[in-house]
Amino acid sequence: AGSSAATPGRDVRLIVAPSAARRVAVAQSWIRDHPLDAEILVVAASWEACDEIVREDVRDTGARFGIVRSTLGRLAGLLAAPSLAARGHVPASGLALDAVAARAVHQLVGAGALTYFTPVAGRPGFPLAVARTMEELRLNGITPDMLRAVPTVGADLAVVAAETGRELEVAALADRAAVFAAATAAASAASAPLLVGVPLVLLDVPIASAGEAALIAALARRAPAVLATVASGDGRTLGWLEHALGVVATTLPPPTQPVALERLQTHLFEASTPPATEL
Repeated sequence: AGSSAATPGRDVRLIVAPSAARRVAVAQSWIRDHPLDAEILVVAASWEACDEIVREDVRDTGARFGIVRSTLGRLAGLLAAPSLAARGHVPASGLALDAVAARAVHQLVGAGALTYFTPVAGRPGFPLAVARTMEELRLNGITPDMLRAVPTVGADLAVVAAETGRELEVAALADRAAVFAAATAAASAASAPLLVGVPLVLLDVPIASAGEAALIAALARRAPAVLATVASGDGRTLGWLEHALGVVATTLPPPTQPVALERLQTHLFEASTPPATEL
């Protein structure tokens, strides 16, 4: 996924807390440390989350002029657009990817190229399963050659992966993996777009693949300051972010006398048990 080792003099923070309100408060405090006209890129899991953090900040500090809000997927699309357009490719919708997978399966079944998957290749749900599996594999940089080494199912997976890649190329479609790869290249280029190189906030952005982590690492390398927040228990995102940002996460201490709901928040997604207390 690439790494973004912390550079001396740069402010890179990774905060973990069970309470969404505390994570939002940390992000708002970090934003308020910057001038009202500072350019800041805020990336969250949804538009609503972006709006909430900015709206609360403006209510307390007054208007800001330099904040850009986005989800990670939309940001990747914006960064990748010039490169994809130059190649004549367009981002593929979920329906288009399903169609590509269905065509790839049809071609392979007709050519008798499948063995392990033959009993289920004609089932209506198989192309959909192929589309989801290929997306996950491609986002994590798993190539057909790597799949061939997998026992039993590897040969068929490699054939399906190669055929899916060919069908995407013929249709001039870019799946999520291609979009994120193009976005990462754009963010790493010497003449990076305007959204690259400004302070970066990652508010509870779920990271599920090497491709997503690589884009965050590229953005973080260029940013003068980075703040990322993660919900307690989201170990997958935490692992990717620690690698991409090159820092170890800081876990916010729990309240000194937590109420029952706060104890529930702390332990809900953790493999731990809260201490027994009086009712």
